[in-house]
Order: sequence, then structure tokens, then C-alpha cells
Amino acid sequence: MGAGSNFSNGSNGNGLATRGGILNNHNKNAAIIKKDPLLGDLINRGVKIDPKKVVFTAKDKSGQVVWLESGNEKSGLQHIRKHTKDFVSKHNIQDKHLVGHLKNVIKKGVVVSSRQKTLANGKIGIEKIYRYKGKYYTLGAIGTNGYIVSMYPIDGGE
Repeated sequence: MGAGSNFSNGSNGNGLATRGGILNNHNKNAAIIKKDPLLGDLINRGVKIDPKKVVFTAKDKSGQVVWLESGNEKSGLQHIRKHTKDFVSKHNIQDKHLVGHLKNVIKKGVVVSSRQKTLANGKIGIEKIYRYKGKYYTLGAIGTNGYIVSMYPIDGGE
């Protein structure tokens, strides 16, 4: 096996060996897929995603796989937390339960509206309104790749 071998560490392509100059992350991806198959699917489709920053993945009733990252001031969970008072007043959801609530809204809620639009970040995305438990309406701004840019409660699905 030596310097010219296909697998630089002799591990037959398993582990973090190089194969043709490309890092072989087979075992790493296999562990991710086993732990979170939806995240694994996103990675396998080539979606730019950092598994360490993912808060959750979910598939909504329309079949779209979405994910929430820890984010920043403009998108993701950190951005959504700016709406904590609204979630408390409109959905009676405290901050410590916000992530679980959002995941349930996406997984179990009914998509009552879905349309393509230009999001606040200037990118094309999808605006979805979810109805959850027949009474909670949540507006979601989701990138075409499934990244949750923002979510916040609204009244009556409007």
C-alpha cells in the first residue's frame, strides 16, 4: 500500500482516510444519518449545512424537510427568539418550550398556505402558514433548501 495507494491510511476507505484527494467522511455521515436520517438526507443532497449548529430537523405535511439552526440576529433560532413575547401572548408558549413547539408545529401542523416570495434577506424562499391543534397559526419563512429563516405567531392565519 505505500504513498501511491488509494487509501492513505490503509483503512480501505473507512474512517477519515483520503481517497483520490477527497476527504472520506463515510463513517461520519453514517453516524449522522443513523442519529438523524433527515439531516443525513440533507447532507447527501449536498445542502450546505453545519450539523453542529442544527437545533432540529423535521418534515412538514407538504413533505418538505426543514431545519432550524442556532442562527444569528437575522435568521434561525436566535432571530426567532426575538418573538418570544408573541409566542407567550398568542400561543402561551414559554421560551424554554419554544423549540419543541416549533418542531411540533412543523411536524404535526397543517400547511394552510404556501407561496414563494422574496424573504427579508433578499433571497427567494417560501412563506408558509401552519395551523397547529386547530388554533395556533405560525408564519414561517423558509429557504428553498429548507433552512428556517424565521417563524412567528400570527392571528387567524392571516
